[in-house]
Amino acid sequence: MRQESHDRVRAALHQLGDIDREVITMRILEGVPAKQVGQILGLSEAAVNTRQLRALRKLQKLLGQPP
Repeated sequence: MRQESHDRVRAALHQLGDIDREVITMRILEGVPAKQVGQILGLSEAAVNTRQLRALRKLQKLLGQPP
């Protein structure tokens, strides 16, 4: 069951765009601050936060979970 959930999340992550996947990976999985993510990706801190929110919403939809 756990492996199946892991596979579903991984598949959903791969359906995100490259930048959104990087934002989620750095912010959620690695705990990198939004400002630093922005510097790495050439985005403003606000853009990182916006992309994170939108990507999380898309992941919820892909995984069939309510927002």
